[in-house]
Amino acid sequence: MQQLTDEEAKTQENLELQSKLSGQSVWNAAGTFEERNLSGWVEKVLPELLVGSKWTICNGVSAEIKKLSCSGEACQWVVRGKIRAHYELVLNMDWTADSNTTKFSGSVR
Repeated sequence: MQQLTDEEAKTQENLELQSKLSGQSVWNAAGTFEERNLSGWVEKVLPELLVGSKWTICNGVSAEIKKLSCSGEACQWVVRGKIRAHYELVLNMDWTADSNTTKFSGSVR
């Protein structure tokens, strides 16, 4: 095993930085096709982002997401240097809505 020279180490660092910025790996210099599985990340982050979000629907009716679970497949593809998203998800959501006189709740899949 041979240690990299300073110049070789700098070149390697530049390649790694370019790969992070472009979304493709250093080993795939041609940028033909890569797939990264993001399913676990999506299943964790979507509930964090959406649970508790509130909005006004119409005529003073406000709604809130109370619970959300997510399953399925989510991938990031890098095809010829372009980043693309692919997802096939099942969302199970419990929600509540509130008007001035009535409260509603339900679930949706």
